[in-house]
Amino acid sequence: MNYKFDFTPAPRELKSFGSLQPRLLKGAPTFSLANNENAPRIETQLTAYGWMLTDGGEITVDAVKTNNDELFRDPVTGYPHGEGYRLKLQPQNTRFTAGIEYVSIRGLKYALATLDMLLRQGDEGNESDEYRESLPEIEILDGPRFPIRALIEGYYGPPWSPSARKGLLELMAGHRMNAYFYGPKDDVFHRERWRDPYEGKSLEDLKALISLTAENDMDFWYNIGPGLSMAYSNNEDFKMLVAKLNQVRKLGVTRFGLLYDDIPEKLQHEGDKAAYPDLPHAHADIANRLFRSLKEIDPLNQLAVCPTQYYGNGDEAYITSLGSLLDPRIEMFWTGPEICSRQLTLADAGFLSRRINRPVLYWDNYPVNDLEMSRELHIGPYLGRDPHLYRSAIGIVSNGMELPESSKIGFLTIADYLWNPEVYDAELSWNRALQTVIGADQWKEFRIFADNNRYSCLYTTDSPDLRTSLESIGFLLFQGDKTGALSVLSDVTSRLNRAVNLFDRGLQNCTLQDEIGRWIENYRKGVQLLNAALEYLKEPGDAGKIALEQAQNDYSADNTYVFADVLNGLSHEILGRDVN
Repeated sequence: MNYKFDFTPAPRELKSFGSLQPRLLKGAPTFSLANNENAPRIETQLTAYGWMLTDGGEITVDAVKTNNDELFRDPVTGYPHGEGYRLKLQPQNTRFTAGIEYVSIRGLKYALATLDMLLRQGDEGNESDEYRESLPEIEILDGPRFPIRALIEGYYGPPWSPSARKGLLELMAGHRMNAYFYGPKDDVFHRERWRDPYEGKSLEDLKALISLTAENDMDFWYNIGPGLSMAYSNNEDFKMLVAKLNQVRKLGVTRFGLLYDDIPEKLQHEGDKAAYPDLPHAHADIANRLFRSLKEIDPLNQLAVCPTQYYGNGDEAYITSLGSLLDPRIEMFWTGPEICSRQLTLADAGFLSRRINRPVLYWDNYPVNDLEMSRELHIGPYLGRDPHLYRSAIGIVSNGMELPESSKIGFLTIADYLWNPEVYDAELSWNRALQTVIGADQWKEFRIFADNNRYSCLYTTDSPDLRTSLESIGFLLFQGDKTGALSVLSDVTSRLNRAVNLFDRGLQNCTLQDEIGRWIENYRKGVQLLNAALEYLKEPGDAGKIALEQAQNDYSADNTYVFADVLNGLSHEILGRDVN
């Protein structure tokens, strides 16, 4: 009997010793702990997974913290991944030992998550068994390819609510995202009132968010955007910037972002024009001085900078000048060749990293759908990112939508990519993400809807299956094969109506259904248009023609982006054929 391995995300190196060891005990495996330094943490996590701990349990967890960074150093980039782990599951007499080596709490957490997935795998041909009758003797050596795997609240629009942030951070931490960048454009203390300290409710909310991030073993990056009003040559402004970040630092934050994005591309103040030859010199001066100040306060403090020119070829004067002037220990954001880049390639990343003298930190504008993208729903999988991008990039910070529940779908696929991009399977990851967010009983019907909402900067062809079917219908009608066209269209409407029926019953995830209500409504209109086309083909006549034209008008009047342009002109196409 062969053993099926199905991990999310896929481990970097999996060594099966090729032997399945029979279990002598029936039912769910139980656990016991050896003398583990972090025994309470292990017990809490295993209990959260639903496993029982008893004296003399069937599986003994023997976790050892090590200082051997070399064991987990990335063999390609040389990064010493403190988040790596080694997991060995071995038989021991009539029981099993799960040996774990790790450097940090995150490594231990990820090892236990892999062990949990391992125990829930099915034997090939025997997936229905609640608990398998044998376990593999196996060794897994694992660690992330990207050191920084993050989401950012950096869109234009109302910030996420505290409860939405809690749900997002808990989910993404469980899928090995390790950082949260705070920088909502509509937080007045982040941008407009950057000089003012947090106080009252705003301060309490920030404290709670920092604590929530820490509870989920994620790094909190506080971002500030002073560029709209800061006079770079004004020392009082600089002191206010340091004071603001020092206030946040006292809340337990050691990572900061200085954002120069979406501000004028030339020096504005007369004093700045006299003090600096150009904008990159001003930006580098402030960033370097701020970095030195932060390091003097606490050597653990880190800084990332978002440049004003944050996309392009990578050889533009501003970005190359800024890269040459900035302290090389400061990270630099970049969105790629475009603001919302369809592709991120290793060649582009390598070129830019050489120009700016450091690996790239990508600010990836997906799944964000703000501003002119607000009528789009970005719930497709993560695409177009080079599987070897990690060789020249230190991480990816993914910008979410104003819709936190919907953002989870894209974020989950991004998390899979960031851990092990070389084996990332976008469609498989997407299916798993839909199962996680929608639920095991409803995700397949929801996928029908989602497949017609793929359009984004990553996927510029929407509704691929529907487009192909409509092209086939048009060809069949042109050939005079009305029966064949009816058969294809009947299959199409039957399938699309399954999602309509799902929404009529209601998603189990009611928060998601409320979030995407406008897209569901226009999806209904699009399906009704196809239903009207089917009825007209069955019985051509004035009544059917009027109904078809009305359905087309109803759908076209709603600019919410569903089916993209696939259904545009459908009634004209059908009515222009001789279908009698």
